[in-house]
Amino acid sequence: MAEYTLYWGPKMGSAAVQAALIWADLPHQLVQVNFGNSEHKTAEYRAINPAGKIPALRLPDGTVLSESGAMMVYLSDLVPERGLLPGVTAAARAEALRWLFLFASEAYPAVLCAYHPENFVDGEAAKQSLLNQATATLDRLSDLFVQQALSKHKFALGDQLSMVDVYAVMLLSWHPALHDLCQRLPVIVGFYENVWADPRVHTAFTQHKLQQPPSL
Repeated sequence: MAEYTLYWGPKMGSAAVQAALIWADLPHQLVQVNFGNSEHKTAEYRAINPAGKIPALRLPDGTVLSESGAMMVYLSDLVPERGLLPGVTAAARAEALRWLFLFASEAYPAVLCAYHPENFVDGEAAKQSLLNQATATLDRLSDLFVQQALSKHKFALGDQLSMVDVYAVMLLSWHPALHDLCQRLPVIVGFYENVWADPRVHTAFTQHKLQQPPSL
């Protein structure tokens, strides 16, 4: 079987995609893109992903896919028997897509604003204000996730791990005040630990140097 190529970087959205590739048992190689040296802005990388974003996933036929959420859904649907996400006809499929789209549309941009405010505003006061707003957005989404998912189940969709959980923990690991969040919502600690405990996730998250499960 031809290989997939994942263009990745430490602490990047490629963490969840690598977990999906391992879970799906698809042959793949990893090509690191040095974000610190602005390698993602080079002509060579933009020829792969014109948006200059990490990650990018080259499929065996040469097609390049961007957006980590799209990659996870695509890989999940390639091997539905492996259970990365509920199948397209399953009732839980709608809930899974709802969380993935919510995370991608609100949480991911908030993380970008929190860590790179200089890309959006000028001046220290404006940067701090944007950080505060981004943190508030992540707190609101965490509250929603706890209320509508973790207060009822071990994982987002029930008692079985899915890529929704992997995506959620990746985003949680980037929260600017994760310790404070976990003190306020301690159920997140157990959830975080349960997701990290999966060996497929552990391999990908360790490779990407994501924050280990927090301790209170």
